[in-house]
Amino acid sequence: MIDSKTPLSQLHGGEVEWAVSQRFNIPIEKIISFASTVSPVVPESIRDSSLFFDRLHLYPPNDYSQLKQEIIKYQRVEHDVAVVVGCGSTELIHLFAQLMGRGEVIIPVPTYGEYEAAVNKIGGTPVFVKAQDDFALNSAAIKRSISKRTKAIMICNPNNPTGRLFDRSDIDELVELVDRTGLMLLVDEAYSCFASQNRRYSVGNLVRSHNLIVLNSISKLFGVPSLRLGWALASGETAKIIEKARIPWMVNNLAVWGGEKLLLDTNYQNEITSLIASQKKELVSALQEKSWLSVFPSETNFLLVKILEPDITATQLFQHLARKGIVIRDCTFMRGLGDHFFRITIRTQAQNRMLISELDKMKVPSSPSIITNC
Repeated sequence: MIDSKTPLSQLHGGEVEWAVSQRFNIPIEKIISFASTVSPVVPESIRDSSLFFDRLHLYPPNDYSQLKQEIIKYQRVEHDVAVVVGCGSTELIHLFAQLMGRGEVIIPVPTYGEYEAAVNKIGGTPVFVKAQDDFALNSAAIKRSISKRTKAIMICNPNNPTGRLFDRSDIDELVELVDRTGLMLLVDEAYSCFASQNRRYSVGNLVRSHNLIVLNSISKLFGVPSLRLGWALASGETAKIIEKARIPWMVNNLAVWGGEKLLLDTNYQNEITSLIASQKKELVSALQEKSWLSVFPSETNFLLVKILEPDITATQLFQHLARKGIVIRDCTFMRGLGDHFFRITIRTQAQNRMLISELDKMKVPSSPSIITNC
């Protein structure tokens, strides 16, 4: 149970949907979440998970050899790229921070807050580098931030919450930088599946000979974060170091078996990326018709939106929509953004239009009817 005093707009991950359900007595299945950055359609190939239940007496295979083979094929990387399987990419983010120790880790912002949380948890020092005005990577500022205590750089590409896909030349420059300075670079490619030129921008094959780790997971594309399955691509030497730090059997068999089925489901992968692309175009068009909103370009399945009306904040908008069972991501407390930014995920046409309908009901400038605490 979420503390009733906790502002709902400060919650994120899966907790916000459950909290809105509890606070407003709305059945969880009735909550429409534009806050969770996962696909809105669960693949048919995974729906009958009961087929796995007669094998639940088995421990997971700690080497995950079959799953790793499917990951290699899915990522289209060379077979000498090593794979480390994790309980979601979150476990691997925290393992990476743990291996970096208590030094400094450079984190360009705004970005996914778990990087900062992982570094803080281990007693390290996150060093924040603000992005350029268009949310492009500020390579010059990153270089200036390197000190004797710097151990690593962590980035998300395409980036969350901006949706910005960094130029490949910028990523290559960072790879060269960490090789030259002896640092490590973590590139989280969890949203690369939605980028139109994702294969060209992915740096998965570079891990074989550089100080680089690349993360990915099944959560975003396949819409199944409950399965908790992520992976890291790394050199053989780096993979061995990460494996030694892992707790055995953290990835359960349902995630393993489900992941193997999903990674082979190319029909779904093509259908969902096509759906997201078409619905993003429609949703962006509808949002752009609202003079009080500004939508940033995105190469992902979500959109960062800025409220231009000074008398309406992202928290007020969150509160207004939450009472209707619609959840958005309030970006007020995200480093590098502020109280006029929110993020929404592309969902089905009917759900997207429901969101637009509720936005149409907003009184601009703000009215006392939407400025209520929840």
